[in-house]
Amino acid sequence: MLAIGCGDDLAPDAASAPVGRRPAAVPVSAETATGAHPARRCGECHAVIHQAWATSAHANADRSPIYRALRAASGRDDCDRCHAPLRALVPHDERLAAEGVTCDVCHTLREVEPDRHGTTLALDLASAVRYGPLCDAEDHYFHRMGCSPLHSRAELCGGCHLWTMHTSAATELDVRTTYADWHAAARTTASPTCQGCHMSAVAGEVAVGWDTEARVSDHGMYGPGDELRSRALELGLTIVPEDQRLRVELEVTNAAAGHRLPTGLPGRRIVVRVLAIGAEGTAIASEERVYARILVDGRGVEVPFYAAQRVQSDTCLAPHEVRRERLWLPRDGVVEVRAEVFEHAISATIAEVTGVSIPEPVQLTSARAEVRAP
Repeated sequence: MLAIGCGDDLAPDAASAPVGRRPAAVPVSAETATGAHPARRCGECHAVIHQAWATSAHANADRSPIYRALRAASGRDDCDRCHAPLRALVPHDERLAAEGVTCDVCHTLREVEPDRHGTTLALDLASAVRYGPLCDAEDHYFHRMGCSPLHSRAELCGGCHLWTMHTSAATELDVRTTYADWHAAARTTASPTCQGCHMSAVAGEVAVGWDTEARVSDHGMYGPGDELRSRALELGLTIVPEDQRLRVELEVTNAAAGHRLPTGLPGRRIVVRVLAIGAEGTAIASEERVYARILVDGRGVEVPFYAAQRVQSDTCLAPHEVRRERLWLPRDGVVEVRAEVFEHAISATIAEVTGVSIPEPVQLTSARAEVRAP
């Protein structure tokens, strides 16, 4: 069993450490090195599951442009603990190490105890057992089947989606809060686990040649057609003419996410853009509302997480929260008001600092209302 951690350097004899700290190097045996396999080998039997995983954020954890830019700009390699967990364990095979959160990361996990100050992931790469939530599957020639209740619990995901960083100001700063946000909401509501939303059961093929099953976990993480994003937020739009202006009433609801939105690394944004549309179909005026968690340095300037010292503001939407916004648009010449909600993967400020190109935003939902002539 091998344990991996991350963060600041420790004494050479430290066996494990809080999140935000780096454990001593773990020796890798020949037996361990031969126990891990690239995802394409798994895909030979699990073709449908492999195809879904290959387009997921897990598969791109080590190679997304934003991650590579942040890693390079920060000068840190301890982010590999979650973005490329096998890199420290199979140094002989960089191709396998660069597969991010690959099959043999999740399906060899044996112990995860989420703690923003002490998470360690324990992987069993030496054996031929691959663990998962199915407890009635039969062993076969390539690997044996391990029944793992852990794989149905949110703690499995909490090992990486929870992280507190030690800042240069000798303080602690919560960076990744998704698991903590979910845990807080789950105390008072019947929130499904991470897997219940992101890996919901769909009808499909577990392995080549098997009969279609009704309970195959989706490995794309956002559901068919990106449905989790499309139903996460609900948007209500009401317009009230008042003299020469239009009063716009918005209701933005975190309707389906079991954690706050946006989530993930600070720097992400959810932007609600409201447009006043004229008779020719073009925008006459616009207003925006932005929801985000913004980290700043000692001067109060937004910076990437690794240079941050404190949270300047946090306007993220809690689970089931309804945020009511009022704004004003001109009335003259306006025939329609449109509201559009977008998710931005990174802020323009952080993109400029790290030199990464800003990806196109993803539209989550929209609403529109006609403006009647006075």
